[in-house]
Amino acid sequence: MHWASWEKLCFPSEEGGLGFRSFRDMSRAFAAKLWWRFRSGDSIWAEFMHAKYSSGCHPLEASSGRPSRTWRRLEAIRGVVEPKIRWCIGEGLVDFWKDRWALDNPLEEVVVGAEHPHFLVSEFLTRDGWDEARLAQWVPDSVIGVIRDIPFEVSQKDRLVWVPSSSGLFSVNSAWEFLRQRRCPSLVDSLLGQPALPAKMVFLAWRLVRKFIPLDVVLKSRGVMIPSRCGCCYGEEEDLLHVFVTGPIASQVWTRVSRRFGFQMRNCSTMASVFIAWFLSSDTSSKNHIRVIVPIVVCWFFWRARNQERFQGGRWEVNRIIWDVENFIEQLGRANKLKGFHFKGDEDCEWRRLVSGPARRSSPRAIAWEKPPCGVFKLNTDASVINGRAMGGGLVRNYQGKLIFAFYKEFGEHGVLEAECLALLEGLQLCLQRGLVPSLVEVDSKVLVHLVVSGAVAKWPLCNSLRKVRRFLEGFPATISHVFREANGPADRLAAVGATGSHVFEEGSYLPASVRSAIVLDSLGVPGVRWLSEDG
Repeated sequence: MHWASWEKLCFPSEEGGLGFRSFRDMSRAFAAKLWWRFRSGDSIWAEFMHAKYSSGCHPLEASSGRPSRTWRRLEAIRGVVEPKIRWCIGEGLVDFWKDRWALDNPLEEVVVGAEHPHFLVSEFLTRDGWDEARLAQWVPDSVIGVIRDIPFEVSQKDRLVWVPSSSGLFSVNSAWEFLRQRRCPSLVDSLLGQPALPAKMVFLAWRLVRKFIPLDVVLKSRGVMIPSRCGCCYGEEEDLLHVFVTGPIASQVWTRVSRRFGFQMRNCSTMASVFIAWFLSSDTSSKNHIRVIVPIVVCWFFWRARNQERFQGGRWEVNRIIWDVENFIEQLGRANKLKGFHFKGDEDCEWRRLVSGPARRSSPRAIAWEKPPCGVFKLNTDASVINGRAMGGGLVRNYQGKLIFAFYKEFGEHGVLEAECLALLEGLQLCLQRGLVPSLVEVDSKVLVHLVVSGAVAKWPLCNSLRKVRRFLEGFPATISHVFREANGPADRLAAVGATGSHVFEEGSYLPASVRSAIVLDSLGVPGVRWLSEDG
């Protein structure tokens, strides 16, 4: 008997599927990879395809009277994939009007009502920067302001950036996630995917929610006419709710199991409502909580008891089912599947003792800002995002801990990582304007330090800001390193000022009192306390 079509299964578990990927979605994802390789132009195959199909025109406009099967795949996917591609400018061999290198839309869509002759971005580059006089002939001042801040490296090749990926690099997985069919997420389905449980239990729970289970009444509803008798009471038909919720055996089991957690399951008219009732039975329960795991386990042993009675001549017994559930939870503990977060808010639960491994030990450490060597300046920056509003701040100090200058700036709507990078970039630019060379740069974002040092592409538009940061650090030269927040106190407090616009403080007396006090504590070497795990 076919319970569900393949199309219904090809969704993530939280959207009601079983996590399979449809052949159509995967085919489109691999077609997107072909288009990415074609646009990259860094292979013999890409050069051949460019020469055959897009010589003398933009790839988006290329066509052929007798296209190959591969080119037909590229034509079918290019309109969907190309809007997710951005360009980091190097030598500038990028179409000025049709490629997305300055804004999220091509300039031909932004500058409407004007001629769009073919230009390469390189035609607007000079040794000293952008040719703003020539740009003014073709684009408005608002666009020039954006282009002016875009870095370029004529000694490097132009690089593609894949927007759906956090790293900026293309991957089939990110393409599939972007291109796949979607359904609205379901609360009950998001509860069923428990990594601590065997797949067979999770699959059974998924089937129960959808009545994809071969009980007598369910089979009758699908046209299989058979006599029906419930094996737990021999008095009613074998119905889904009767077997798993309201029957005499099931109701006793639920009462005894739920008593462990101090609640009583009531008014559950569907299997979905059973799982949701357990999830909502505590304010502290999460989607991977023990209160979500237990009902799935209980349903599994109901199903096993039913099959043993039907096919092996066994009998339903409340005590036996309870023992099976408890024994299985014990096995999960011995298999190191239970963790502390499974019991958040239920630390007094008897099963909490099954959490494996020693408690994570941590100890307090004194963390202090370190003064730079004599004659060296140190720049510290930080950022914060409050209600989607990004702001950042920083300060430069000398070897005595004396303030040289500090700054604060509001950046608008950005993520935390972008705000951290913009704050660092602002600090480096202000140093350059004042003729200062900050040989040491410290931030409290490990991710940002890794991106800067590794030379990774990063996502759009962070990749452009990273290029500027690297250029500044190489030009000074300066080294960047990560510090804990306790050693970045003044910058952290500057970033949280919450003012509008931008401010530069040449003297400490103009700074907020909290920032001034943090600077004094740093200059005196007073440490902050941070709890660190003993393994480092």
